[in-house]
Amino acid sequence: MTAPDPNVTAYVGSWIAMGLGAALLISAWTVFRRHEIRRHRLNDCAFVLIFGAFLVLTLVDGGPQQPLEWVVAIASPIMIAAALWRLFHTHEAK
Repeated sequence: MTAPDPNVTAYVGSWIAMGLGAALLISAWTVFRRHEIRRHRLNDCAFVLIFGAFLVLTLVDGGPQQPLEWVVAIASPIMIAAALWRLFHTHEAK
């Protein structure tokens, strides 16, 4: 049995993470719209998943990047750090 290709595994995993992030965004704005802190926390989790998946996709692609991809790739770590910071600081709010 041969081992799966790491690039394919990363590609599929990043699309799964993007799908989960999109599902969290949709549920945050439909199911939890009245719970403000919970909605913000779900949004932050979704942003971490989506921006992290985008970074993985740009690394796996291997081809030349478009200017918009460079902008998002540079902004992604900042957005991830901001979302994680806000998640950390809202974990005790009820």
